[in-house]
Amino acid sequence: MVYPAAGLIHYFRGHRLVLINRDPTPYDELAHLVVRAPIGEVLGGAVLGH
Repeated sequence: MVYPAAGLIHYFRGHRLVLINRDPTPYDELAHLVVRAPIGEVLGGAVLGH
């Protein structure tokens, strides 16, 4: 959990929350989808289409 980024979850007002984090967080139960991987790998794969 890195602050201040981790604190932004309190401002989420959308319908579907996706958390991308290597380790469990206290907010996992609030998410519709939890991805357990480093964010650089997840977003890098999404951008490159892997």
